[in-house]
Amino acid sequence: EIVPTRTTAAGECPMIGSGETFVAVLIQPSGRGYHVGLVYRHGAMSDAIAVDFIGGPPHVGVFRGDRNTYLASVIIPDPHLRAAVASTLGAFLELYRDENDKSRNVPYSVHMSKELHFDDLLRFTGNESNGDGMTCTTFVAGLLQMSAYPIVDLSTWESRPDDAAWQKNYLAKLRHHILAGAFEAQERRIDGRRLRPQELAAAAACACVPVGFDLAARIGVLLDLTGPVYFCPEC
Repeated sequence: EIVPTRTTAAGECPMIGSGETFVAVLIQPSGRGYHVGLVYRHGAMSDAIAVDFIGGPPHVGVFRGDRNTYLASVIIPDPHLRAAVASTLGAFLELYRDENDKSRNVPYSVHMSKELHFDDLLRFTGNESNGDGMTCTTFVAGLLQMSAYPIVDLSTWESRPDDAAWQKNYLAKLRHHILAGAFEAQERRIDGRRLRPQELAAAAACACVPVGFDLAARIGVLLDLTGPVYFCPEC
């Protein structure tokens, strides 16, 4: 049994080169704070595959981690469930391989919806002009939920003044990159509810999923304070 307790520099992770089936959350520092993605392998000797979302069609490709990329320790302790989730991820992400398929575009939105906005073929079903969309964190959380591993319970998320300020400031930077109507719609829906990247990575270190707001917020702060090492005090 794997007990996830800490993040690991991707270049130092033995699972990357082991051929073992695994699923992990990536977290990487960026100029805007943190960015998260997902990496998995299904089947011995296959490549580790990463999926990354910053708006538009998600990028899917062979994982090339460096020392500035961290894996929240391998999630899903049960090996049979881990293999099932990795298999489902593989089937879903094949749908994103065709980067010319515009039906696979996912709009970026600072508004965190309680709805998943994916159909069974991973097509985005939200209304972009109404402000619907995803961030890197809600995309990864949604992908895992679609793969039968709900990692966080977004219905428990609470509003925070500093997240309302983040939504307002970040949305202003996106003004010229999203539809005009979508910008105004997102502006009206700013509510301070935000799944932070470090909270999603912290949830990945937990076996007690789905993780609610209180626990994710408590252990997510540890990543900010100590860097890429944290633990789940309730698992």
